Amino acid sequence: MSNTKSFSLHTIVTHFFVNRVKRAIEVSSNKEVAVKILKTYKTSLSRKAMLESFVKEIKILTYCRHPNIVRLIDASLDGVLIKEAIS
Repeated sequence: MSNTKSFSLHTIVTHFFVNRVKRAIEVSSNKEVAVKILKTYKTSLSRKAMLESFVKEIKILTYCRHPNIVRLIDASLDGVLIKEAIS
C-alpha cells in the first residue's frame, strides 16, 4: 500500500506511548478516517522492531473482513496507517 492520497489531520482521538490516533478527512472524498501515527522515537524498541510489528499489523488488517474490525484504507512504511473512522 502507498500513501498516495491527501488527508487533512484534525483532533487527536487517542494517545498512547508509542502511537497516537487522529481524526482526519480524506481530501478527495471528504470521508472521515482515522490515522494511526507511530512514534518510534518514544520507545526502547528499535525503529526496525517497531516497523516490523507495524508491517505485521498491516498484513493482518489487509485480510480481516468483519463488521467489528475497522477496514484498512492505506498505509505507508514511514509509520502511518489509515483506517475507517469509527462512528
